[in-house]
Amino acid sequence: MPGPSHPIDDHDPAVVTRAFREIWRARGEQLGAEFPVPDCPYSAAELAGLARQRRRPGYLPAGLATQDGRALLATLFPALCSWAAVEDSVVVNDRDAWGWFDYETDVEAPHAGTAQNELLDVTADGGPTLLTLNQYIVGHDTLLATGRYLDEGGTWSRVASRIDGRMVSCRLDGPAPPDDPYGEQPEPGSLLVAYDLGATDRGPTTGARSSTRGPSGDRPATPRTTYDVGRFPTPIVHDLGQRRRDLVGRYLELGFHRRLGMSEDDYKRSMPALSARPASYAGRFEVPLPVETRIDWRTQAELAGIAIGGGRLDLDYVPLDARWSQMGEPYSAWFAWWGARFPDAIAPDEARAALAPDEAGADLRELVAMHVAHPELVAEGRYFEPLNAVLDGSYATGLTGFDDDILRTACLYWWRGRPEIGANLRPKAISICRPLLRGAAVGR
Repeated sequence: MPGPSHPIDDHDPAVVTRAFREIWRARGEQLGAEFPVPDCPYSAAELAGLARQRRRPGYLPAGLATQDGRALLATLFPALCSWAAVEDSVVVNDRDAWGWFDYETDVEAPHAGTAQNELLDVTADGGPTLLTLNQYIVGHDTLLATGRYLDEGGTWSRVASRIDGRMVSCRLDGPAPPDDPYGEQPEPGSLLVAYDLGATDRGPTTGARSSTRGPSGDRPATPRTTYDVGRFPTPIVHDLGQRRRDLVGRYLELGFHRRLGMSEDDYKRSMPALSARPASYAGRFEVPLPVETRIDWRTQAELAGIAIGGGRLDLDYVPLDARWSQMGEPYSAWFAWWGARFPDAIAPDEARAALAPDEAGADLRELVAMHVAHPELVAEGRYFEPLNAVLDGSYATGLTGFDDDILRTACLYWWRGRPEIGANLRPKAISICRPLLRGAAVGR
């Protein structure tokens, strides 16, 4: 009978202890820290029992178990490239759990087809505990033993970490495309964290991962549940002429003029001046942008390095207000900065209902324009939903519990280490999203 393929799968506690001490010694050197690992608490019989249950031991140091510690894990696992592992992440752990734990090693998520409340029932009264997102990330160690990532086939694991009170679900990309009909292109090791799964959603590819052992230590999390809008001040524009030159220059760098068959000078002349901001816009619309209209939004997204969610080029986002979709020539407008018009998270429908007569929801061309001007926003985990671009239906494969009448609003988010346009599953307030809107007046 062949023995374990890697020391972390050995049945001798001393061997497992040495393996994890070496792993965390090397990781400590990367971070300039020390992560002492206590003796493995599982007996030889328990380790053999874990193996029969297709489980494996893992270890997470206390200093990396917290909401802020996730950014340090992203340093150790640079392929993660996830919005949930940036500094100031707003994904909150139910509790910050550290020390030795175990987890299911099947590539496909166990507990498939469960809703959030059913998972909580399974883990109640001394049952298994769900992994936190931090514990799931160090499940990367499965790669050492098997050469495969957890959930790389396209399943999702709910974890005991939340955004806006909802458990997030996650998976890791493997080298091959996941088993779905849309031809997503994976980035091996990339951590995908879905923030829009509803508590009652269930499906054959949505499960969870758990530990049979309580953590060596835990403490209540000290949550940061939303971004401090004041930390991201609105850019101040002093010189509209220079602002125009800078932004048109970015379009040129991305090759927009070549797509139109124009010279650089002709393209510069074809773009509008930035009109002076109306006095009534003060405090609402502070970001002037030139908007390209002669190239369809999908091609603009491609030029700007924005992926289309799930490769779904067939999805047709439509304008709710046709008045703003008919402008054929480039124009300029004043836009709201992230969190300026709506400091708190707000559902798209509620934001539309709150628009003043001199305000308009943005479309997908305007979303690209904002990204061209400020690509740092999405990389920092601040997402825009253009209020004038909606998708009728078309839900994730296999999920249940949707109302056919809802309109899903487009969103620019961070996925696989790059910006991507997709549609959140439901039109609800999400703490990392804000509506993209502008003043109704435009300049030609």
